[in-house]
Amino acid sequence: MADDKPMDILKPGEIIKPVLPDSAVEDFVLKLYGFHVKHWKELNSYHDKNYHVFLNTVESDGPCIARVSPDGYVLKVLNSLESKNPALTEAQHSLMEFLREKGIKTQRIIRNKSGSTFSVETVDNNKYDDSRSYIVRLLSYIPGEIFHLMPYVPKTFYNAGKFAAAMHNAMKDFQHEMFESFSTVWSLEEIDRLTDFMFVIKDSADHHLISSVIQSFKDNVQPKYDMFTRGIIHGDISEQNLILAELPNQDSLPREQRASEIRGILDFAHANKSYHIY
Repeated sequence: MADDKPMDILKPGEIIKPVLPDSAVEDFVLKLYGFHVKHWKELNSYHDKNYHVFLNTVESDGPCIARVSPDGYVLKVLNSLESKNPALTEAQHSLMEFLREKGIKTQRIIRNKSGSTFSVETVDNNKYDDSRSYIVRLLSYIPGEIFHLMPYVPKTFYNAGKFAAAMHNAMKDFQHEMFESFSTVWSLEEIDRLTDFMFVIKDSADHHLISSVIQSFKDNVQPKYDMFTRGIIHGDISEQNLILAELPNQDSLPREQRASEIRGILDFAHANKSYHIY
C-alpha cells in the first residue's frame, strides 16, 4: 500500500523549484569544477533547474574533466525537497551507471574537484526571504532533441517502446536498498494522495470527471495489483525525458513523417520499485 513507503512528500502549494540568480550558473561551475563557462542556456525542467553549459577548454584548476566535451554539459540544480535526501541521489547515480554498463544510454555523472558526484550548496533566496540548500551536479549532455520536439509517428513510438522494454529488462538485475523504501507522489501507487491536490480544480465538471477517474482506478486496478510484476522502474518515461535523433535515409519524406531512434533517457528522479506496467 502507498502508506507503507515513507517519503518526504510534496505538499499542496509548496514551492520547491530553485530560485537562483543568473550568476549562480558560472559560479557553481567555477567553484565546484574549476572551469569558466563560455556560454549557457536554461533547459526545460519542472521542479529543478537545468542548464546546458559550454566550458572553456583552456582554463581549469581541477582534474575533474580530462577532455572537455564539445557537446557541453548539463548543470542540474535539484529542487529543495529532493535535495534533502542525498542518499536517494546516490542511488539514482548507481542505477544510471548500472544501465550504461548494460548498454542503455544515460547521462554520465561528472565528479567535482573534491571527487564527489554532487555538492550541497546554500543559496540566499531573496524572493522568499530565506536561504535554501540544493544538490548541484554536472552531467554529460546527450546530443539530440527531446521527443516533444520531434514528429509523433508510429515508428518512433515503437522505438520508444522497445527502448523502455530493454531498459526495464536491464533493471531486473539491479538492487539498491534505497529503492526498497522510497516512493514518490508522482507514482501511480500514490493515486490516493491526488485528492489532496484537487483544490486546484475549480470547474465542478472537471472536478467530478477527475474524481470519477481516480475512483475507477481504485475500483478496477488496485484490486489486481497481485497480478502485476514488480521491479525497479524509471517512473517518468515521457516526451520530455527521451532524447531522439532522426533515422537516416528519410530525405524524401516531409519532416512531419520522419521517424526517430532513441538516443538516451534523462531524469531518474522518479525511479522507484513499483509495477512494471507503470
